[in-house]
Amino acid sequence: MSIDQQRRNLARQLCPLAVRQYAESRQSTPIEGVRGRFWLFRHPDQQLRQLQIPMDADDAGFTDAMLDVVQRLAELERRPIDAVLADLQWPDADVLRIRIASRDAESGQLSLTTDVMLREGARRALLAPPAPSSTKSRCTPA
Repeated sequence: MSIDQQRRNLARQLCPLAVRQYAESRQSTPIEGVRGRFWLFRHPDQQLRQLQIPMDADDAGFTDAMLDVVQRLAELERRPIDAVLADLQWPDADVLRIRIASRDAESGQLSLTTDVMLREGARRALLAPPAPSSTKSRCTPA
């Protein structure tokens, strides 16, 4: 299966409401008064950059429209299309990203030992007890 076909399959499975919430979480603002079965969003800094998110997953042009939305989001975020598609597949999931700075990592190669150590470190980080909190909450106004 080609990469384009894989992307089409993933785009076909996207939940329109999840894509809308993703756009809102990236500070895109809805444009009110639009007629049709889609949501229209404006980028906060680039007013002419818009996202047209279809509401109906059973519409004939849904997959192409979603691929266009994903492409635009990827460009705005300066991320690969596949990374944005992956985030949209699991909108309610938390994401833990770990970066390795080494020559091997830059070339895309990691030894099995390094991979095991990386995964074990991530596991320990997730299972670590929370840090002690201060007496003043950061969310509480001063």
